[in-house]
Amino acid sequence: MKKIWKSAALAAVLMLVPMQAFAHPGGEAISPELKQIHTQLKEIKDQNHELMRTVYDKCRTQMEALKKAKESRDAAAEREAMNKLREMERQIIQLKKERLRFEQNAHEQLKKLAQ
Repeated sequence: MKKIWKSAALAAVLMLVPMQAFAHPGGEAISPELKQIHTQLKEIKDQNHELMRTVYDKCRTQMEALKKAKESRDAAAEREAMNKLREMERQIIQLKKERLRFEQNAHEQLKKLAQ
C-alpha cells in the first residue's frame, strides 16, 4: 500500500510541477522522455477526471430518479434505478483501478529513467 501511495504522490507532483522546472535556463528540456511522460500523465489524468465527472453526474441523476420512485412507490422504476446505480458503481471502481494501474506504470517508467 505504501508503494501505491508513493507512485500516486509522484504522479501528483509531476502534474503540479510546471514544465519550466524541467528546463535549463537556455530553454532546453533536461530529458525529452520526462517531458513526454509528463504530457502523457496530464492527458490521461484529464481524461480520467472527465470520465469520473460524467459517471458521477449520471449517478446523481439516478439517485434523484430512485428518490422519486420511492416517493411514488413505483417498484419497477425503483429496481431499474438501483440496477443503473450498481452498474455505475462498477464503472467507478473500474475507472479507479485503471487510474491506479496507470500511476503504477508511470512510476515504473520514471524509475527506469532515473537509472
